[in-house]
Amino acid sequence: MHVYRYSASTEYNVYAHRADHSQPFNPCHKGEQGLLSACHDIGQFVAMGLVPTSTLPAFHDSVRGREWLALHGLLGYTHRTVHPGTFGGWNSVATEHCDFGYGGFRDVGDFEAFGNIESFMKNVDSRDVLQIPELEQCFCLANAVCENLLAAHLIRARLRQSSSEYHYKNPVARQHNQAFIEQTLLSFLKGMYGDRMPSEHDTTFLHKQLELDKPAYEEWLSRTAVEILYWTAKQPDPESPNRAPFENTCGPYSHEDGYALHLNRTGRLDPELYPESGEHENNSIYPEHF
Repeated sequence: MHVYRYSASTEYNVYAHRADHSQPFNPCHKGEQGLLSACHDIGQFVAMGLVPTSTLPAFHDSVRGREWLALHGLLGYTHRTVHPGTFGGWNSVATEHCDFGYGGFRDVGDFEAFGNIESFMKNVDSRDVLQIPELEQCFCLANAVCENLLAAHLIRARLRQSSSEYHYKNPVARQHNQAFIEQTLLSFLKGMYGDRMPSEHDTTFLHKQLELDKPAYEEWLSRTAVEILYWTAKQPDPESPNRAPFENTCGPYSHEDGYALHLNRTGRLDPELYPESGEHENNSIYPEHF
């Protein structure tokens, strides 16, 4: 019998989305280190067959009875064309009491064990039977991993988006976001593999895990970092939807650039990021549809 004993520091109750203003030169450091520690913790739990199921309230839509699912196409939906779902309030009420803190993962109680995962199969539009139970459980486990890693990035975005420097055209923000993506993946894998983690270079290990060669990996990393910044940067106040969220700062980017103002003013997303967005009619308006 193995018994695990947990202890918590005095910072256990400090949520990772809160900046540490006692450190004016790097107020986000403790929050980001807490997120990486949480990813490592989650990797350890997954290695033991435990799946965290309530990391973010944002993923649970109590009105529609439909949970947001990263791998919706694998989890038994009646119509294959459905989207993963919606989540709202990710940078406010729905992440206010998250399971990520300065000390790492905060809630070690809300789990389901591999072999008996049910949370991701209770949605109103899912089939009663998907696959053989063993395969179904593998899909549920993979879905949980995706959601928990995404949760870490949403919390970091909330932590960072109050800065005018958090912008998809800012090369420094892009570089930092790329580094954080790699760090979250490695923290999770190191938690999961433990002493069995290969000794090869971290980046090489990620190439192999993602089954990508170096150019494809770098392209994926760059694109992912930019898209996260584009969709999670601060948008205009809903009361003033056509006003930029910040006064423009010096640099090669403008705070007129953001998906809200792009949609409201041109009816399409950034044409450099999404050249196909102008090919189809888009009736999305901020903030009505967000």
